[in-house]
Amino acid sequence: MDVKDSNLDIKLMSKLLNADESGRNSAFFDEYNEFCNILENHFFNALIKSSMPDKEQVYRKIKSVSDGMELFRYIPSLLGNTLVGLFGFDKDFSFKCLSKLVGDKTAKNVFKDTNLPCVMINDDTDVVVVNDVGNQLHMGRHEYYRTNKEIWKYNIDISSFLHMFSVPVKLPYAHVDMVYFPKYTHVNEEFNIKLLQKLDVAIIFSSADMEKQKRWIDIKDVLIKRKIPCYVVVDGESKAADNVLENKVNIPDVYGISLDQMLPVMKRFNVPCNNGILCDFIELPLAKIKKFYSDSICEIENNQKLMTNDLVYITMQDTKVNVMKLAEQNIKQKRNLEDQYKTIQQTANELREKAKRFEETLQAEIKERKGSLVNRFTQECLVKWSDLFFLYIEMKDFQKAEEYFMKIKNAGCCLDYIYNMILQSVKGNNIDEHDLNRLKNEYDTEFVRRSKMILMKYLGFSEIDYMRIARDIVNLQLPVELYYRGRWEEHEHNLELAADYYKRAMKSGYIPAGNKLMELLPNVSEISLEMLAEEMIPEANYTLGMKYRQRRAKADRYFKLAAAKGHVPSIKILTDNLFSDLNKYDKKEWNGDEESLINNAIRLYCYMAEQNFEKEDCIEKTGDLYHMLSDDIRAADCWKKCKTNTSFYKLGKMYAAPDCVFGQNLDEALINLQRAYELGNNKARTEYNQVMRLKKENDALKKKRNQEERNYASRVVTGSSHTQSSSSWCFITTAVCKTLNKPDDCEELMAFREYRDREKKNDLDMPLLIDEYYRVAPLVVANIDRELNAGELYRDLWINDISEIYDLIRSGKNLQAKLRYIDMVIALCNKYHIELDPRISMIIERKYDVLEIDGGRYGKILSDNR
Repeated sequence: MDVKDSNLDIKLMSKLLNADESGRNSAFFDEYNEFCNILENHFFNALIKSSMPDKEQVYRKIKSVSDGMELFRYIPSLLGNTLVGLFGFDKDFSFKCLSKLVGDKTAKNVFKDTNLPCVMINDDTDVVVVNDVGNQLHMGRHEYYRTNKEIWKYNIDISSFLHMFSVPVKLPYAHVDMVYFPKYTHVNEEFNIKLLQKLDVAIIFSSADMEKQKRWIDIKDVLIKRKIPCYVVVDGESKAADNVLENKVNIPDVYGISLDQMLPVMKRFNVPCNNGILCDFIELPLAKIKKFYSDSICEIENNQKLMTNDLVYITMQDTKVNVMKLAEQNIKQKRNLEDQYKTIQQTANELREKAKRFEETLQAEIKERKGSLVNRFTQECLVKWSDLFFLYIEMKDFQKAEEYFMKIKNAGCCLDYIYNMILQSVKGNNIDEHDLNRLKNEYDTEFVRRSKMILMKYLGFSEIDYMRIARDIVNLQLPVELYYRGRWEEHEHNLELAADYYKRAMKSGYIPAGNKLMELLPNVSEISLEMLAEEMIPEANYTLGMKYRQRRAKADRYFKLAAAKGHVPSIKILTDNLFSDLNKYDKKEWNGDEESLINNAIRLYCYMAEQNFEKEDCIEKTGDLYHMLSDDIRAADCWKKCKTNTSFYKLGKMYAAPDCVFGQNLDEALINLQRAYELGNNKARTEYNQVMRLKKENDALKKKRNQEERNYASRVVTGSSHTQSSSSWCFITTAVCKTLNKPDDCEELMAFREYRDREKKNDLDMPLLIDEYYRVAPLVVANIDRELNAGELYRDLWINDISEIYDLIRSGKNLQAKLRYIDMVIALCNKYHIELDPRISMIIERKYDVLEIDGGRYGKILSDNR
């Protein structure tokens, strides 16, 4: 090479490295700069201090969107146009295809570039090159040739300091721009990724089997992630044509076309498009930030609830003090997250505002270029709206989900009815049957298949149908998709592959996947019970707990892990253990925690009974726990709901007890004990015999006493004022005590008899009072016994009168007791219209004219009647 050529190359290199800054003079450069400033300073600084684990990934996504917008500075004509990516896999066939699109002359010019993206713009400008600092250089065709054909001879890699070429092309398509990626272009370089992210359509020229091309793998990943349509132009004589036309390239939305079909495809995309959308593109990562904080705060709140949940003391090893410490830590953590989110939200709102201004500038530029606002949106925009729709569905923010559904609908998406069905289903509304039938018959794409999985409960397909749908989904995302792909692989006897899909579904929270892994356990060597237990599969932890049942501490650890996931059988075992421990406690030694634990156990048994898990046993043990708390009314109510021999036995013993809350009822006791014995409770037979003996004794005693009372009442009525009864001065009291199932020698009756005998010796008027009492008392009792609510009346007498008189006797207040008893008898006589001997009034007036005694008013009824 001569000196002249060397000087030309040096001069050219200098121009390339010092290109002007013409691109910085675009109408929206300032707005873009302000957006980047907020992003790289305020927002990044707030995000980097957050607890979000994938915060760097979130920042990179927003930065990537920002970089994509920067392309409009380099290629302003791209605004409002469709960008078609052209990929050549082999030189000859690619040249043939490109010539068909742009003509031989332009194709030859483009093919001089072998490793930089070459953008073809529909105008008459010069070739433009963009260097690595974003500056642009207009160059002649000779300079363009030397850059691509001569400089590399000096071992200079132009891709290290140049980004792209822009070549003018005369096309019949006013709304299409094309970018050709030569064979040696590294598609994973930063600037090339920006270009790939702005593609609306991909056209691939290939005469060979694409699946064997390494470059195809990188391109395929981009196409799948961005869900953009791909057209593979094939040589009709090659095997590649068969692979594409038979859909063997294994990507969604791929279409095999011939060389002649390429121009009609280009014509299809020759319409203006609104590609100046920024706000919605950054909204997706911003919404993910919101979801992270919302989920994290919700998890802490759930943990807080767990601290007061009945499960806490059986699923946590911690003491109450440690639980309280954990609760305090949770509160601090929640406040910290709320403060972080508040700061990030402030900077996110600033970012949204700058994005809005930048987007408005881009929209104005599109309107100026196209003459009106463009309503057709790019495929990338529809994809982002779709992603936001599903994200807000997951977040249960149905208002925002509906907002993005309306954007999809207004953009003219032909599948908008599917989005509407999904929205209505999560809202709990009815779904149109016609739309369901449309979905059943819809042409299968990734979105349609996924929608069928989401709406599976409405469609009524068979299990094998869903397995086949999941089989055909290329990019599995939803847990239900992973689960049914696992079902398919299991159906095809690929058990290890099935296990892998089940694991992924299980980690995403799909519970049935854990059950399937348990089923595969005996047949897949890579699955172990311990591994499944570590993955918090309740059934695995329960199985291990049962395995170590003889070693309670170790078993309980596994049961607690299962119970924390709501596994009812594990909760039952742990509650039964707690029940057993409580039964060992001596009530006299309770330290205060026992009553709380009993109430926790009661609520847990009630919960399990509601789940219909071992219902009778849970209800019966609930009764036992109420009995521990001395709440025998609720205990009996629980036992009555059971039909077990032990519940009948407990009811029998309760009714047989003298202090039974319902009053001793030996007949009811015998009925329940007999049922218990008939159901196989051997202890009930012995108890039954004891109660039967007691009943016979009581019946005999009652019969004897009734006879004595009748004889005595007969003597009193005849007027014998000196007759005395062995029954004593407590006839009404005896009737009350018998109603309450108190024995004849109960403490109360014995106290009244002793009091009577003592007072007879000390008061000369006592014989007359006693004789009058013996006359009227049987009449009072007879009147009460005729009442339908006799039992209630006797109980009221006990509560309101006799118990008070008994307390006065025990306190040694004999005069007060006597007057209080007289008060009661006078009130009963007035109620039942029984006349008292007038001498009684005279005695009381003479001897007890002072009615105020120790702050109490006695003889009130008598004094009111005078």
